[in-house]
Amino acid sequence: PPRNCDELVCLGDIVGFDVTCDGHAESRRPSSCIAAIRTSCKSVVAGNHDLYAIRRVPRSVHAFAFPPDWYELAVEERRARSGGRVWLYETESPTTKLTRAERYYLESLPEHLLLTWGGRGVYLSHSCHPDVTGSLMLRAHNPWEMRGHLQELKNQGCTYGFSGHMHPNGVVVIREEGMRESPFGPMPLGDGPVQFSCPGIADGGRRQGYAIVDSNALTIEAFPLHERKGMRETWYERLLRKS
Repeated sequence: PPRNCDELVCLGDIVGFDVTCDGHAESRRPSSCIAAIRTSCKSVVAGNHDLYAIRRVPRSVHAFAFPPDWYELAVEERRARSGGRVWLYETESPTTKLTRAERYYLESLPEHLLLTWGGRGVYLSHSCHPDVTGSLMLRAHNPWEMRGHLQELKNQGCTYGFSGHMHPNGVVVIREEGMRESPFGPMPLGDGPVQFSCPGIADGGRRQGYAIVDSNALTIEAFPLHERKGMRETWYERLLRKS
């Protein structure tokens, strides 16, 4: 594991990505990505692109009731029923055919996890309440819009929450009194409840990276992936190459 980490966590979106953000559709290797995550990550949650890849409707969206035949409906009907609030993935390139075992793995992923790190409750999800899988076209722009998720952390007895989906250039820190995007580098976790939106591994429009949490020192640090020619290969890149 990188930098003596005890556990690797995946916050969703293992396969599939919008072609408007990723211009490498022909070279994608979803099977390798799934294999790397299954081998290396103890805690994994489903992201909206994972659900779309296997045509699974989210189970924990409280802002829109997905009909069971959602993916059998025409795109225009889905758009009309949702009032434009749901991602329809019109620009998403088809995911390479997955094996039955790979589909079963994606189907088995929970939409959130409750863990304990250093005696503190931790909430893991791809996005935030009321849409923890990121299936709706919702993006929080102020702490008022995040009050429901921070309350959910309290309800679940969690001090910290960690999610992806927003693809920040660093880490977005969300507290009751405000939210801000902190650049790559270390910072204290502080007192809860607090939500951290972590950088994404894959994104053509934002700085790619990952975050490391020290549950003893109570810090979080975001690291950028090395993208420029000649720079040292990262642990995640090695992981995919060996898969």
